[in-house]
Amino acid sequence: MQKYEIPDTRWEAYCRSYDDYISKYIFKGRFISTVPKDILMDYETVEHLLAHAWYHYPMYDEGFKKLLGIVEMAVKFRCEQLEISLDLELKNGNKRRKSLNQLMNELHKKEPEKKLKFAFEKARKIRNHYAHPERHSFVGAIAQLGIPQVINTINSVFSTIESFVSALEYHEELDIKRKHFENGCFVMEYKNNRFLVHSIKSVESWRVKEDWISFWIINPITLNPKEELENQRYTYPIHIGLKNVEISEESITAIDLATGDQIRVSHSNNKKDLDVRKQYLKIWSEVSKENINVYLAALDQKLGEELTKHRYLYYWF
Repeated sequence: MQKYEIPDTRWEAYCRSYDDYISKYIFKGRFISTVPKDILMDYETVEHLLAHAWYHYPMYDEGFKKLLGIVEMAVKFRCEQLEISLDLELKNGNKRRKSLNQLMNELHKKEPEKKLKFAFEKARKIRNHYAHPERHSFVGAIAQLGIPQVINTINSVFSTIESFVSALEYHEELDIKRKHFENGCFVMEYKNNRFLVHSIKSVESWRVKEDWISFWIINPITLNPKEELENQRYTYPIHIGLKNVEISEESITAIDLATGDQIRVSHSNNKKDLDVRKQYLKIWSEVSKENINVYLAALDQKLGEELTKHRYLYYWF
């Protein structure tokens, strides 16, 4: 066996085997039909670079770096489709290529409904970091979440404006119907289990073929939130993708995208449930502002991670 075929022991902290590594760290190119063929072909190289990182840990960064370069390709392809010139005319009559930042800004102004400004800025800054290294460095497994984020961005670039507009309209209607589940005492029934929850929030919706799917946050009532927050051992809200959502005055019913099981959330007027919620709120009121802020920061990061995975897994068919 040559040295190039020896697994890098640094992955032992994250994976039990090569198959485990493939399932956790290799992301298939889930792209919609309007993404240009050149991008699909380049992404095959990304997959191979990521796969080779099993034998040399820093190669994971190389795969991510290659993917960031594909973002620039995607921006230029889309600009050409929208007849946005890639060149800037100078006062002396000469031309020069526009910077990636200029093209991203013009593309955002052309299609503001997609709200890609933040995603563009993030991808550009990370790309610039890799393009102008000051010393040898790599992030390895930490780049894992960045890969589906970039895939989501590329797909969004080539999605229609109508997809974003209709998704926002549907979601606003859904959110209005959901308002009476904003705060209260509710029972969630799922897989023959019963959970008490205190709020339910719809985050985002998207149409996939004939189905509307949506991403939700369900906040459970826990036994001792003060102890959890003080020790930073959080019980995070339930982040869940749903379809076939039906909302009435009494309940919300839907199908869990991940399992196909039905979920039902309904109001509870049971005295025991109401007492549990009252005690939960009392304990929350005793938590320090500092601990709450630390938790909210962690929660915001968790939401971003879960939403990224949701989009990658369910939007792009």
